[in-house]
Amino acid sequence: MTRFRWLWMFGLMMGLIAVMSLGLGCAGGSGDDDDDDDSGDDDDTIDDVPDDVNDFLDPEDLEAIEDAGMPVHRGDNPPNVEGSYGLDSLIITYDELGMEGWTIAYYEMTYYDQTSAGAIKNDYEAPDAGDVGTGIGGFISGDDGCFSVYLDIEGEASGCSYKLPAVHSGCMDSNGIADFYWGFIMKEKSGTNCDALMPEGAVRVIEESDGLAAEL
Repeated sequence: MTRFRWLWMFGLMMGLIAVMSLGLGCAGGSGDDDDDDDSGDDDDTIDDVPDDVNDFLDPEDLEAIEDAGMPVHRGDNPPNVEGSYGLDSLIITYDELGMEGWTIAYYEMTYYDQTSAGAIKNDYEAPDAGDVGTGIGGFISGDDGCFSVYLDIEGEASGCSYKLPAVHSGCMDSNGIADFYWGFIMKEKSGTNCDALMPEGAVRVIEESDGLAAEL
């Protein structure tokens, strides 16, 4: 195999695996002060997030993402995060396949239609990787300028359709989103080229390593 073809295939693989990602977060926003809020209540629901999050995200799955290093900012006073942001320094910080430290393709992340009731919509795209996704259900929590968005994602990467719950976290900055993290668990995939994506049931966390998801 020529060096050019090897590099092309490696780049495509990195783009495809990108769609699964997140870690540490800004001070004071992760909800660590309230031990009872971290993994759900006795009714097997997640506390201090919009109720509809429980329709697609299990407490056990959120706990697994948090245990992988994903910050979660709970609360009922999230900042407005509407806008588009460029993710140009994404790296994997946790991966069950041992891919920590791998870099990820450039993504554009868009949030829109945020409501006072905690609903929000999301789309993302990695043009070079052929990966697009949308949050068919999206909700936001947070306080003190920091937030977490919970998303029921449907996407497609180069012919492989996938479904997964995802969490995005960060803190609003005058230039965009500081300390941006992206965590998720692959739930379903079908179609072609699916072997290039992470296996079903696997957890991944990704971080914007330069510290800022700049507003576009």
